[in-house]
Amino acid sequence: MPRPKKYNADYFSHDADMRNDPKIKALRRKFGLPGYAVWNMMLEILTDSDFFEHEWNELSMELLAGDFDVEPEFLKEVIEYCFLLKLLKNEEDKIFSEKMKDRFESLLDRRNRDVKRKKEEFSTGKTPKEGDIQEESTQRRLKETKGEENKIKKNTPKPPKGDSSKDSKNQEINWDKLLNEFNKITGKKSRVVPDKAKRQIKARLKEGYSRNQILFAIKNCHMDPYHQENPRFLTLEFISRADKLEKYAQEVSKKKPKSFYDRIPIA
Repeated sequence: MPRPKKYNADYFSHDADMRNDPKIKALRRKFGLPGYAVWNMMLEILTDSDFFEHEWNELSMELLAGDFDVEPEFLKEVIEYCFLLKLLKNEEDKIFSEKMKDRFESLLDRRNRDVKRKKEEFSTGKTPKEGDIQEESTQRRLKETKGEENKIKKNTPKPPKGDSSKDSKNQEINWDKLLNEFNKITGKKSRVVPDKAKRQIKARLKEGYSRNQILFAIKNCHMDPYHQENPRFLTLEFISRADKLEKYAQEVSKKKPKSFYDRIPIA
């Protein structure tokens, strides 16, 4: 029987200077060491939760308070302060850290590739000899990479003709139209464009990207196998980040995925 897919992690990196981050200092100053302990235990809970999200309601609050050995009122006050500091977010009764999810994206992507490879090996009924494992593994990775690139080239829509980024700095954005296009492409029902996404999109335009390139990146990201399986990660805030737009605005990304062992920023 195959092992179930895993959508969490066994650990997260605890930065040596985490206590000195301005936001964490504010948290420690307001709640002392108990507040700092709650923050770290919350990171542990999120790391162990599927898709690095945890339910946030009255019942889950009571259960977490019992786990953390603090009063529910104190836990609620600490977490709501983390919302204010933007250390955590709460969407659709799910609590999560945006930066943690971003850092672990490559881990889930790598697992999906490993599962696919194991299924292919199992279907052939062949067990590679010990001396050939490394060579076959290298050849398989090259083959998969080439196949993925060909697939993306085949399915990726071509950039609109006549779209130039020379005057991108002067382009105005119809936010309602952008939101409608985003929902149309992704099938989502987002109601507003977050302020953070607006700031990032304006910054990308100043850097030379065009409005059509932003829509082009949304389409590419939506067709990515990882985001097909995990559509919740594709948001306007996500796609308008500098590294994500650079990656998905191209027909085939030349960038290597981040290593699982990259440090996870906690603020």
